[in-house]
Amino acid sequence: MRATPPPLRRTTGSMSPDVFLPNLEARTLHLREHRTAADVSTVTLSSDLDVVIKHDPFELTVHRARSGDPVLSFNSHGLFDFEPMREQAASTPRARRRRRVGPACVPRRRLPTAQ
Repeated sequence: MRATPPPLRRTTGSMSPDVFLPNLEARTLHLREHRTAADVSTVTLSSDLDVVIKHDPFELTVHRARSGDPVLSFNSHGLFDFEPMREQAASTPRARRRRRVGPACVPRRRLPTAQ
């Protein structure tokens, strides 16, 4: 029978890093506008970004203010995953080749339909 080793400690009291920043006030982001309706809060992060927070279940989404395009999503599928949104590639020959290659271009078998 194998004995399992004891769990490793990440840090000890004397080795823990200092987490206080000397210039914390300079790094603080002051939010301009905050709106709450039912289970959704909206925060204007900057002139071009809005953050939408759904409270139950928790979900955080960052949108472009003017177009509403999503930039970043956190926990949108309920799995607590960090999901950066990628912008659509420009319509260049290389981008078109990338879209054609891959499992999405494999022809699908059609099943017979009932008539």
